[in-house]
Amino acid sequence: MKSDQRGITLLETSIALSIMSFAVLLFYVLYVAGVQSVQKEEKRFGVQQNTRNAAGIISSEVRHATSIGTSIPSGSVYYTIRLDNDSNCLVIDTYNNGNTTSRIVGKYITGLSFSNTSISGKPGLSFTVSGNNGSFTNDYLISSQVLLLNISSLSSFEDSTIYFTR
Repeated sequence: MKSDQRGITLLETSIALSIMSFAVLLFYVLYVAGVQSVQKEEKRFGVQQNTRNAAGIISSEVRHATSIGTSIPSGSVYYTIRLDNDSNCLVIDTYNNGNTTSRIVGKYITGLSFSNTSISGKPGLSFTVSGNNGSFTNDYLISSQVLLLNISSLSSFEDSTIYFTR
């Protein structure tokens, strides 16, 4: 008598199913880890981009200032650059004859400081901007200096809010 042995046994099927299940599970774990890594890097990129943009805006806003300091200047039109601690945003306020408008120019900004400096014997503004969206251990930090083109002398100051005119 001839026996027909072309099929697979239950044991072989179980082993094959176990190996495939393990492979699918391994793929899923790697996929989830990859997605989480991409999301974390997207958040980090967003914080870095917002912090860099804030530093660039500060530079362009104050470069042509005609006066700058930590107290309200005389005159009917002046500007401030400040950190809104409630929303972690960099804000530029425009005061024009008693009317105030505010512009949010940077999100995730956690620190802001200004001080006067000298750049090649000319007045300048030194500033530091830090950013974090709460999911990182360390803040992203940018320190920069801006040559103040329209100011001949500058008194000493160090603060987190500046007032200026153009």
